[in-house]
Amino acid sequence: MIAFDYNYQNLPNSVWPNTNINQRFRIQFKPVTRTVNNWKEELLISIRNISESTDKPIYLCMSGGIDSEVVARLLIESQIKFKALTVKHKKGTNYNDTSYADRFCKENNIEQISVSIDAEHFFTKGIEKYIAQGYRSTNIYHYLQLFMLETIENLGGFALGGAGELVFYTVEDQICLKMNPSYILGMEWCRNNNAGHNLWFFHSSPELYCSYLNLDVVKLLLKDPRYFVNHHYASNEKKIIYHQHWPEMIKREKASGFENIQKNIRNPVETELRKRFPDLQDLFIPVSMMKQNLGVE
Repeated sequence: MIAFDYNYQNLPNSVWPNTNINQRFRIQFKPVTRTVNNWKEELLISIRNISESTDKPIYLCMSGGIDSEVVARLLIESQIKFKALTVKHKKGTNYNDTSYADRFCKENNIEQISVSIDAEHFFTKGIEKYIAQGYRSTNIYHYLQLFMLETIENLGGFALGGAGELVFYTVEDQICLKMNPSYILGMEWCRNNNAGHNLWFFHSSPELYCSYLNLDVVKLLLKDPRYFVNHHYASNEKKIIYHQHWPEMIKREKASGFENIQKNIRNPVETELRKRFPDLQDLFIPVSMMKQNLGVE
């Protein structure tokens, strides 16, 4: 249940030289096939469709961030049973995030399974296991996704996660959706292992995409390319939208869970990964092209 088809030539420059990202990685958004509901209703439709697609117990990868909390709230509202899986750093460096997950699970009587990792070892040495298998990324979060997929697969469950939000940037005065080959790393893992999981909830359907684009605040912002200049993944509009729809959520910033290891682990590791995999460049897809593919413009 993904809103686009993709073609990815996962080959390093040494194997396929003199090619650019547009030749290696292509995205084709699927067209809308029915009337688009409001965003909240499309979210509920997606969560029900995902639940009906599996007979395995659902494990929500719940970091404590606002994305995974929204998915948890949708599951609860839809009366869908699930367990939470929370990855915690042994030194407590992601406690600021995981404490929200702990609190939410306790307040809502959700069974929570906590898995502990040595963050420094995992992100500096543990990721080499996945790289050796051909999973190349310049973002350490995607290797954590692979770890969560493996963990839940071994538990005999279905992994669900709140990734896949739409993040826009202005490139040459044109508003674009940023994508990267690294984003589909987990999808490739699922294909290679014949496993059915969905960590990319907000990519669930073209109708869900369209309903997000139809939100008043998003429509307004998409008229002004200046807003998306030097845009950051922790989009203010996303935080506003979430808290508008779920005012009971604890007001907090949209965090990554890597804040306390950003300087000493994430930045140096990702710098080296960019040197190792220089072909993994960002792909910027004009929103106008995205809408054309979806059939709404």
